Amino acid sequence: MSLSPVRRIPALLGLSLACGPVVGLDDASSSASSETGAGASTSSGVSVDSTVSTTSSGSTASTGSTASTTSTIDPDGVLDFDDDFFTVDAPPTKCGVIGPEGLPGANLPYLWFTDSAAGTVSKLHTATLVVEGTYATGPVPGDPAETSVSLSGRAAVANRTSGVAVFHGDLDYCPNPAATSTGPTDVLPFGEDGCLLWYTPLALSYQQPLAWAPGFFDRVACEWEDELLWTAGVVDGDSDYVVVDVLDGETGVILDEISIEGFDLIGVGTHLGVADGEGNFWFAPIGPGMLTRVDAQTFDVESWSMPVPSVGLAVDPLSTVWVCGEEGLARFDTATESFSIPDLPYPGPAEGCASDGENLWFGGNDMLRFVSLANPSMGGQISKVGSLHGVAIDFDGYIWAASDSSLLRLDASLATIDTVPGIATITMSDMTGYQLAHVTI
Repeated sequence: MSLSPVRRIPALLGLSLACGPVVGLDDASSSASSETGAGASTSSGVSVDSTVSTTSSGSTASTGSTASTTSTIDPDGVLDFDDDFFTVDAPPTKCGVIGPEGLPGANLPYLWFTDSAAGTVSKLHTATLVVEGTYATGPVPGDPAETSVSLSGRAAVANRTSGVAVFHGDLDYCPNPAATSTGPTDVLPFGEDGCLLWYTPLALSYQQPLAWAPGFFDRVACEWEDELLWTAGVVDGDSDYVVVDVLDGETGVILDEISIEGFDLIGVGTHLGVADGEGNFWFAPIGPGMLTRVDAQTFDVESWSMPVPSVGLAVDPLSTVWVCGEEGLARFDTATESFSIPDLPYPGPAEGCASDGENLWFGGNDMLRFVSLANPSMGGQISKVGSLHGVAIDFDGYIWAASDSSLLRLDASLATIDTVPGIATITMSDMTGYQLAHVTI
């Protein structure tokens, strides 16, 4: 179904892949280790089916060859990638450092999660499990929920009472790195943290989804340019009337505002949002309703009725859109513009979801599960992880899941789970930037 914008306002404002045995948690092999900073983490052994194979990044993959991006530094200092698009002709400061997934100049070691009650967002180092910064997200506590990380390392957070704040995780890019939070006990008043890049208030009464569009990579400057940020919400609680805003990633200026009528969002607005490799914005409500796409070039709007009530969205490298639902999974083929419901190895809900390029990971029935993107009837599950909200992948291949009381990190190659206790977050979005990277590169 095509929906035409009723109004556009120009910028006015500044792991097993086989059917059979379940992958289970081995409680007897649990051990504890301590970390400095955010608190202790617990590592638990996981018995894994022998048919699991891994990619070089540690995520599970089907048996066979796996494509990868390689890079070298020539004696003259030029950084060359096997994809011609990423050949750097002149190596400025950051190009001497190869970022994750072969992204030149990128340094994305953080997972960004919100604390809605406290009105804060925090960055957790995915290797050390230490929370290295916690930030107020608005001039008043704004009930933040979702985060999204750009390929340049900017982290955006949406306040459900409206407004977007953007921080940088790399101190080299912070306006005043000498005056920034060092952890959860060191939260500066809003507007005083030196890693706040910008804040834009929005005329929305309820706002939640946001997603970065990839922008363009400047091979000489070794920087991502022209990044855009999508967000959406409702005005005055009117669930039939959705506003989509497009913001300049560097300044926060609203570049376009698209108002769309004709939605049935069950009175709670739109919740879920992702961007595909072309920068198009996809969003949906929590529960039954419409999956909607806004074209990044034309701003044309199209919607399709979802066959399952949604609780999560993900896009895979083939630009297939996955709806994780209360009644299972549905996948949307962007070429045929049609839904299909795959036969899954495990029945039940699919809560939150993220793609690692080979598999789709999600929560269901107190378990962390995965299915093959190529053949969703094949998959596996990790038991005894509890009720899950969001799922994310980091650039080291770890699988992350947000439970009611902790963050969980699964190392699929070593079959271990680390627990970061005391973190209760409802963040269900691209908390690391990996989802955007693996559909863009």
